[in-house]
Amino acid sequence: REEQKEPVPVRIPFVVPGDMSPTVLEEERAELQRLREEVAAAAKEMEVQQQAARQRAEERELQFLEEESAQMQMASTLKEEEARLEMQRRSLGMLQQALFKGATASAQNGCSGYMEHSLNDEDAQDAQDHREQGPGQAANADAGKVSLDDDSEPGDEVWDLDWSA
Repeated sequence: REEQKEPVPVRIPFVVPGDMSPTVLEEERAELQRLREEVAAAAKEMEVQQQAARQRAEERELQFLEEESAQMQMASTLKEEEARLEMQRRSLGMLQQALFKGATASAQNGCSGYMEHSLNDEDAQDAQDHREQGPGQAANADAGKVSLDDDSEPGDEVWDLDWSA
């Protein structure tokens, strides 16, 4: 919104034909020149104000566009994260179904007891340590545990999961 300046009061002299002395004419010319300069200065000031207002409007628009771009990028990132989480949820659901089927199959085969499965980073580290130690050392360290790397037990089953779905 542009600031509106109050109008400059203009004094219009009333000239009487009999009062046309050179000093009065000179004064009137000087007054007219001063008024012209004031009008030119006011026009220039108004042009500067209009240019500043346009500049501010452009800056605001640019700021809005930058904010919109950042919001669109955030929305895209959130959608990608949502898709990734949905894929993980499906993978875990398939893993859960496979584990349930395995437990059900072992119960139907007459195996007594229960099977314990855990899915955390410590188990992955333990399995890697077993591979590094070798099969004989790992068997001595964990005599009561069943290792996925140990193929010596005939009751162990391996399920391949389709992770692409």
